[in-house]
Amino acid sequence: MKDQNENLKKPRGTEAYELILNKILAGEIQPGAPIVEARLAETLGVSRTPIRQALFKLEQEGFATSSSGAGFSVSPLTEREAREVYPLIAGLEVIAIEESGPLLPTIVDKLLNLNKKLAEAKNIAAGIQLDSMWHDTLISCCGNNRLQSWVSTLRCTVYRYETYYMSDTALIAESVKQHAKLIELLRDARLDELSSELKRHYKFGMEAVVLKLTAESAAIAAGKLH
Repeated sequence: MKDQNENLKKPRGTEAYELILNKILAGEIQPGAPIVEARLAETLGVSRTPIRQALFKLEQEGFATSSSGAGFSVSPLTEREAREVYPLIAGLEVIAIEESGPLLPTIVDKLLNLNKKLAEAKNIAAGIQLDSMWHDTLISCCGNNRLQSWVSTLRCTVYRYETYYMSDTALIAESVKQHAKLIELLRDARLDELSSELKRHYKFGMEAVVLKLTAESAAIAAGKLH
């Protein structure tokens, strides 16, 4: 019993990592904002050592940035990262689908149910979470654990951008529509078309992000935003 309880208890570094990452993904710490180590240490009731360990890991993954003398801050959202990450996750999901084999038809009902819930989402946070669950389900039949791990990391990065651009609820309806098309292709076993459509789906998201980032940059340059 003692061993079981010890296994259930997360290391302080892991707990700190998850806390900070969740705050970043939820937008509680905005892109470019400083990460106050003392406040996080107080929240967790730990020293700054596990906080620092977590921040170094987040920096390696691209979620945090360090500056000499200024500590850590949340990495800004950039057009370059969006253009790099969206095609990557699309390509990996295509590979995962190709490696899923005969199990693919078994997830159709799950995908339909999640898409129905996405269509009924009452707020942006719920919509983004359901969208992530939908994509996780799409590749859930793939037995390649390393590929799944890579997708999981990239999904967190994409999640930040989804939070940013899905402030327009009309985009949730567009995702539902695109998901429905993907489900149709999956159900009909038209996997080549499914792969192409999935890439287009992610390209749409990337272009929406880039458009908003570009408009925001132009507004800042013109002195309309601060």
